[in-house]
Amino acid sequence: LAPASELLPLAQAISKRTHEMGCPTRLILPQSPGHAWFSLQFSSYVLAVVQGEREKARVIRDTPRGVPEMRINMRKFLQAILNDYPNLSKKNMCLCGFSQGAMVALDVALDSDEPLAGVVLISSFLMSIETWAQRLRTVHHGLRCLQLHGLQDSIVPFYTAPWLCDLLKSNGARTIFIPHSGGHEMGPPHVFASLLSFLTSLTSSAST
Repeated sequence: LAPASELLPLAQAISKRTHEMGCPTRLILPQSPGHAWFSLQFSSYVLAVVQGEREKARVIRDTPRGVPEMRINMRKFLQAILNDYPNLSKKNMCLCGFSQGAMVALDVALDSDEPLAGVVLISSFLMSIETWAQRLRTVHHGLRCLQLHGLQDSIVPFYTAPWLCDLLKSNGARTIFIPHSGGHEMGPPHVFASLLSFLTSLTSSAST
């Protein structure tokens, strides 16, 4: 799990470039209250794959321990942001996350009672897929998603990425899926360019 401080250089680079492109953004980096947002062992997911489709289906349907509490905390966090920035609304928010943080970003976006501008999912995995699918088909139908995943990812294996992509697309999310040559990381420079393009497209849509 990467601490928020490790993502600060990326946030600063995004802020600088979007400002230069005439689409200024404000980036806020929440930190998990402990060593992780919720209890999760990616190794159990990998093991489930070799145990067959039934076990894989069970694992990705589960809601891990600690997720309900995470949802409550993140609802309060988003509300605090809205209170601090009265001109901001959820339709102007894009939630981004890396690894487990990407799972949090998507879960929190879908947990919201209002649609958000979009989500960015870097090296993400799945959980609670029936809940996610139902929210994507209803309140968040048409949610804009950017999914990035490294072909050499040894933590969240790349073969799991299409599972998430299929879940998003088949339930109405407008999804851009970009594989890259890296591992469990942001990826090469062209991936950063794609991220900037996605974010600026969201700000352009919000202003129209």
